[in-house]
Amino acid sequence: MPPLPKGFKARVKDLPPKLKGFAFHGVDLVYQDGAEQAHGDCPMCGSDGRFYVSAETGMWDCKSCHKRGNLYTFLRHVYEMSAQSTTTPDYGELLKTRRLLSANTLSAWGVVKSALTGDWLVAGYGVDGKLNQLYKYAPAPDNRDKLILHVTPGTNHQIHGLEQWDPKKQHVHICEGPWDGMAWWEVLRETKLSDSGLTHTENEAASLLANTNVIAVPGCNVFPPAWSELCAGKTVTFLYDSDHPRVNKETGITSPAAGWDGTRKACLNLLVAEQQPQIIQTVVWGEGGYDPKLPTGYDVRDALTAAGPTVAQRIPAVQRLMEKVQPIPADWIGQRTEAAKASGGVELELLECETWKDLRTSWIKTMKWHEGLDSSFLVMLACVTSTMVPDSQLWCKIIGPPSSGKTTLIEAIGVNKKYTLSRSTIRGFHSGYKAEDGEDVSLAAQVCGRTLLTKDGDTLLQAPNLGQILAEARDIYDGAFRTHYRNGKQTFNENVRMTWIICGTESIREIDASELGERFLDCVVMDGIADDFEDEVLWKVINRADRNISMGSIESLTDPDRVKAMQLTGGYVRYLRENAIDLLAQVVADEDTLRQIMKLGKFVAFMRARPRTDDAESATREFGARLVEQHLRLAKCLAVVLNKHTVDAEVMRVVKKVSMDTSRGLVLDISKHLFKHGTDGCSHKYLAKVINQKDVRTESLLRFMRAIGAVEFYMGKQGTNMHGQPRWRLTTRLMNLYRAVGAPLV
Repeated sequence: MPPLPKGFKARVKDLPPKLKGFAFHGVDLVYQDGAEQAHGDCPMCGSDGRFYVSAETGMWDCKSCHKRGNLYTFLRHVYEMSAQSTTTPDYGELLKTRRLLSANTLSAWGVVKSALTGDWLVAGYGVDGKLNQLYKYAPAPDNRDKLILHVTPGTNHQIHGLEQWDPKKQHVHICEGPWDGMAWWEVLRETKLSDSGLTHTENEAASLLANTNVIAVPGCNVFPPAWSELCAGKTVTFLYDSDHPRVNKETGITSPAAGWDGTRKACLNLLVAEQQPQIIQTVVWGEGGYDPKLPTGYDVRDALTAAGPTVAQRIPAVQRLMEKVQPIPADWIGQRTEAAKASGGVELELLECETWKDLRTSWIKTMKWHEGLDSSFLVMLACVTSTMVPDSQLWCKIIGPPSSGKTTLIEAIGVNKKYTLSRSTIRGFHSGYKAEDGEDVSLAAQVCGRTLLTKDGDTLLQAPNLGQILAEARDIYDGAFRTHYRNGKQTFNENVRMTWIICGTESIREIDASELGERFLDCVVMDGIADDFEDEVLWKVINRADRNISMGSIESLTDPDRVKAMQLTGGYVRYLRENAIDLLAQVVADEDTLRQIMKLGKFVAFMRARPRTDDAESATREFGARLVEQHLRLAKCLAVVLNKHTVDAEVMRVVKKVSMDTSRGLVLDISKHLFKHGTDGCSHKYLAKVINQKDVRTESLLRFMRAIGAVEFYMGKQGTNMHGQPRWRLTTRLMNLYRAVGAPLV
């Protein structure tokens, strides 16, 4: 491995996106364009050149200390190292420039001096309480004399102050920017309400902070809908800046006061949340939300520091600000209806999720969970995981009756719009036309590198050109396609990768009957509708409907637990896609497991064989190679989804279920009965009766199965009650295969 050049430091802007966050925080990386990995000295243990980062996924590991993870785990390591090395004297200069009173405030709000670069870092947290962001306090790009907070490349904005969050506290004060939040927090911590007004106290349990959470958003226009859950049932007070309206010198158009408008937008998110705050109020600096007598951008910290350098001096400023707090304007509440309509199109924020256990637990809270949903969800996630893995692709059909939960799960996977594309109406994968800028706008181009989600596969069956759609899909499955159009346009693509999940009822099995749908594996959610299951689901539905009617609203309200589960699903999809290659490389399967997978693939090849539609007895059993590859891919991707390093019994349980679900049909029905009767076999009349088919249809299927080597015909042995009677039985090889895979009995 080449050594690090002396004094080497890769420029962040010159690196691939997945590497920028590491260099941003001071990791000196050696990277050549097009390389799969970058390497450098380990920031945790200091080993020379032993720290490796994947340029494609951002997964990292150290060959010396054996720590590993993704960008978020790296940020947490940097934070912990920096927190341990930051001392109280280090905070001295920052306290002065930020006009704060105590080093304890900076420490409590996650401000640390980077152990790698010496820059000041400010922690940001997701609503799940995890550190997902480290802002760097450094010079602005266009003004080296001005320090601003820079977001870590490849991450999203997060919340400040959640280190101290207590869900039992009734009040939530939301400031604009972490420095305002810290200034407000440290004064409330020593302020109490007395008969004479606000006074000083050294007892935090008696202070305003005892029942108040103080948090801060990174900016006045940063408040995604997902953050609303922190405010459910609370009394919420916004303390954003007094910004003046701005006039565009070129157009003459006046933009609204940024802080006031940002408050309005955040309030609308709270107003359309499933669980709303009890009270929403805001500081009103003046008419229109700002005070023209004060400088633009005047904020909470300005008001406090103008009062003096001690808590006692700043308490009157708190009193004056609280006197400016009013209920939000009535016209904002009137905008709720339009905001609610618009919220349906708002993308949910993805919550970080890296374990199947956490994801499954979140869904158990919100749905009537059962084994069929467990297996189906695992198969969906495995399908997504496999998208960019070379060779045979993994496509699946999720089959179940209406209201069995499959649609909810596929919609949850669709929350991650970067790696999925939801389409129920498909007219074809190629359009033949391009946008004005030359971009290919066909479905094939849109879905490349993503998972196509079809949540209502039954409608796909109604497409008049279903055969053409599946033929085009078959080309995409094979990784390359060329299409010519009447308008003279043509497309040619190589190395195309996509996966496809179709949900529907038993009807979507007919896709296979087209002789073009054999690329799919099947997973059945449930057979029929269990009476007790239906009653539990209906009870939840009627209670939700009763609540909506009582509220006088016809809008579909979403259970907050379900919203969180969907956000976690989107985050887990991101984790799986971004780390699939590295995680799959760690999964091993022993020889016995590989042989079992091989037998399952071969078994499915026999069971889903079917006569050609133009010749009822023509033998067309597919060769088992593709199915074996798909089964192995499914097994290893399931191991990744389940956070395992081996293809164990839990993984194989799901693989076997998929095999048997994919095998369903008349061939399997006949095989079940023949296996039960062993070498004695059955007559075709008996089989026709038990599989509920006409004699002629059953006899035709048996002749087809004989042609593919699944059954054999013989006459009853002399000296038995079957003497001279024509019989059918499984061939020895299929009998052995049936027994080896543990196929279901009658």
